[in-house]
Amino acid sequence: LSRYRHDRTFHKSLSQSRLENVYEPKKRWIENTLLLQGMQKPHVLEVTTPPSSFTALLKDEKTFGEVLLVPEMELASGGWKGKNVDAAILLESLDRVSHPDLLLKNVYESLNKGGIVFVTALVSSGFDMTILGRENAYLYPPDRANCFSLDGLHGMLSKAGFKLLEVSTPGVLDVDVVATHFNHGVLAPLSTFEKNVMEAGSEIKMAFQKFLQQSNMSSFARLVAVK
Repeated sequence: LSRYRHDRTFHKSLSQSRLENVYEPKKRWIENTLLLQGMQKPHVLEVTTPPSSFTALLKDEKTFGEVLLVPEMELASGGWKGKNVDAAILLESLDRVSHPDLLLKNVYESLNKGGIVFVTALVSSGFDMTILGRENAYLYPPDRANCFSLDGLHGMLSKAGFKLLEVSTPGVLDVDVVATHFNHGVLAPLSTFEKNVMEAGSEIKMAFQKFLQQSNMSSFARLVAVK
């Protein structure tokens, strides 16, 4: 999947260092949120598809007491066999797992009372997903077996017993993704307004992307919830 993403999509023209542009901002988000919640040296569970480059990054920080990893499919099917933790991190895990409701249920049970869950996901209600639909080169199974709306993610977390603390869409690539598809001749039903945005200068594109972020209309969602 990583090879496909780099060789057969437009990935290289849209991003630089994955560490700098993806992992570092997510790490700072997690650290700052836990500090605001008054958690000192929290024990953290990363729920992901191993191996994970993010685990090593978390272990290098003095912010966390212990960093554990569990495969998302294993947690969804069997529950957590270890001790309860203070926080769980699901970076696009709900996009990949075959039973997202069971995964969230078992994540809830793996947390101490007052524990925090961090979720990131692509959302079908965001700009580039809405415009491109099935033509989006970044939406393919099994890497993306699910693609929920933002309201759908709200509902799933609430149904699992969590109380939402943060819902945002800080995505930065919606306009670039649509523009790159447009420039590569991908047929998408763009309105006159959307075509004007795609053909506009960088300042207008940046302003429109900022509007998408502030209005929760980007296709990348970030949620924090508490047990």
